[in-house]
Amino acid sequence: MLKVKALRCEHLNNPIGLGCKKPRLSWQIESDKMYVSQKRFQLQVSVNPTFELLIWNHFAYSDQSILFPYEGPPLESGQRYYYRVKVWAQGAGDTEPEESKWSESGFWEMGLLHEQDWKAQWITVKERSINEEFQTRAPFATSKCFSVEGKVKKQSFMLQAWVCMNWS
Repeated sequence: MLKVKALRCEHLNNPIGLGCKKPRLSWQIESDKMYVSQKRFQLQVSVNPTFELLIWNHFAYSDQSILFPYEGPPLESGQRYYYRVKVWAQGAGDTEPEESKWSESGFWEMGLLHEQDWKAQWITVKERSINEEFQTRAPFATSKCFSVEGKVKKQSFMLQAWVCMNWS
């Protein structure tokens, strides 16, 4: 049985905050046969997980399954895109390629691509002057309390690697 698995976008599993305007997609094939190679594929991209509204439906006679570039319509800031892949692959001794089912869907979410897309305000401490003591990277803490009016539709936190969060 032929199966498409391990969907990746820019080497990542379901990345959030992509800044590249033409992300590259990868996948792997799995088969119970030996010496199987991909002969062609179909790649679909949608703005919803049900794939009712396709924005790109690409079919290619190609064995490429690593870092295939998205070449559909321009992508929008902050939008989540879902994708899935179907392949036709042939094993040694097969006369015709076997067609897989659609893969499970993966997704990627675009970051803010243009300066005018940024509508938030930074959550930070008041501006302070940089001095030698601060540059020694001594431990420090900062916090900011804030409230949100209305219903929260979605929340995302983009943090630097050295940040430790306490959500209590």
